[in-house]
Amino acid sequence: MNDDLLIIQNSSRRDFLKHFGDALVGITILGVVAPIFESCCSNSDSLVNSSNNSIIGRVDVSLLSGDNQAVYTENPEKEPVIVIRKSSTTYVALRLVCKHEGCRFPSVDLRGIKISCQCHGSEYDLNGFRTRGPAPPGSRLDQYETVFKSTTKTVSIKFS
Repeated sequence: MNDDLLIIQNSSRRDFLKHFGDALVGITILGVVAPIFESCCSNSDSLVNSSNNSIIGRVDVSLLSGDNQAVYTENPEKEPVIVIRKSSTTYVALRLVCKHEGCRFPSVDLRGIKISCQCHGSEYDLNGFRTRGPAPPGSRLDQYETVFKSTTKTVSIKFS
């Protein structure tokens, strides 16, 4: 018998679930990382709107297959921005700078239904509203205007 097969047979349910969870996290990370690199590395994804001098960024969201999945990009000031799928045609773009002390979020906890600032513990829902922590009550992460284009599976973000 194969030794690998024996290890699997002798593994506990907890071990199996842990390995299965790790695999899912890896797959999710791959699904998020590819669009991040594509959106960050392509210079052709930013346009200047001549009517009001706002910058329009485009993000490929074709790999976001379910609601509350997200990709990262940056605004023209190199601040982190997260684009969250709310439905198949609705996306929210939030500037990841905490309203407490202006900390840029180095990473975001999207395991549940919250965005957490690791600096001081403020939490926001996926629409950017503060739910707890030291950020001022009623505060909201800055939100950018978005337009989804179904033919190219891209979201245009208006940075103004």
